[in-house]
Amino acid sequence: RDIYFLATTAEEPGLLGIRAFVKDPPLPLASIVAAFNLDMMAVAPQGSPVGFVGRGKDGGLDAAVLAALARHGRQLGDQSLADSFLMRQDGWALVQAGVPAVLLSSTYGSRAILDPFIAARYHQPSDEIAGIELGGAVDDLLLHEDLIRLIADPARYPAKAGSRP
Repeated sequence: RDIYFLATTAEEPGLLGIRAFVKDPPLPLASIVAAFNLDMMAVAPQGSPVGFVGRGKDGGLDAAVLAALARHGRQLGDQSLADSFLMRQDGWALVQAGVPAVLLSSTYGSRAILDPFIAARYHQPSDEIAGIELGGAVDDLLLHEDLIRLIADPARYPAKAGSRP
């Protein structure tokens, strides 16, 4: 199946970019089998636990994510921390529109990783290129590659009844 990449803007003032997409999509929302929000992915070191934002909203996608985590030897992080970001990220507008969407990032797996970033660098002049942590970013990107390859194959990840992939 086709894979689309969407870059939105104006997340912070109310998910405005993704809400505009949902309001006037260039393709039927029912045709979207899964969506992955790639956000805050270069903060955690390699081997960090994964924050699973959106867990519990779609059983099929949850199962695929959990299986991929196991294949990669990744551990789930603090689920209550991840859950606290559900309505603050672009995937929320998609979930509300019936599109299975998750955000998987080691940044949201542990307060020990997230809190210092939020306190010192998030939307600050101190958020410089030298602070980018590639270890966790590579881990997270490989996890996404695995999941996207799975979901892009209708033989391995069938669409739900009523969708049109």
